[in-house]
Amino acid sequence: MKNIISKVEDLKNIGIKFDEENVKSCLVHYELKGKIREVLSLAEELGLDITKDKTKSSVSVVVSNFSDIDGCRKKMLNQVYQEQTPLIIATLKTTNIFKEILFTLGEAVDRTKYYK
Repeated sequence: MKNIISKVEDLKNIGIKFDEENVKSCLVHYELKGKIREVLSLAEELGLDITKDKTKSSVSVVVSNFSDIDGCRKKMLNQVYQEQTPLIIATLKTTNIFKEILFTLGEAVDRTKYYK
């Protein structure tokens, strides 16, 4: 945590302004990425192919319900994976969590960063 605080201070020193909203937004995004990495790791432990949309959509479901899952997330991931249908996969592919999974896996690039 001290490392994060020192980096924020360094950024403030070079003139970057932080307000409560963008700091909260960054922290929420950072937490989401952590959950995605954790669930992707569980998928690999289960031997699921993380390049498949079925696996990514299952990861998306577990991540979006992360704090509501009591017990073993690995078991829940496997259960969700077994119950996927093409319609559910297509629906989940439109979510922001699914897109963030693509960014995490390096399968997508945020082009808006280059055109501002």
